[in-house]
Amino acid sequence: MDFQSVEKSFQDAVAEGVFPGAVVLVAKDERIVYEQAFGNRSLVPNKSPMRLDTIFDLASLTKPMATAAALMLLIRERKLRLD
Repeated sequence: MDFQSVEKSFQDAVAEGVFPGAVVLVAKDERIVYEQAFGNRSLVPNKSPMRLDTIFDLASLTKPMATAAALMLLIRERKLRLD
């Protein structure tokens, strides 16, 4: 798999100030096939680079993330269809 377009998209977004940093992980068949950190995890008082082990505060994102993951499992198990 080629992830050059993913890398360019995230590098461009960080450079344009869309977000300060991100960590991307892609897994297939329970195996990590791509993992990369981009940008910074903090900007003040000092810049600190994003790392693969950076912990994110998901706060109010828990419900939509859990719902999306549950839906993906149901679709994969053919118990739910998107149409």
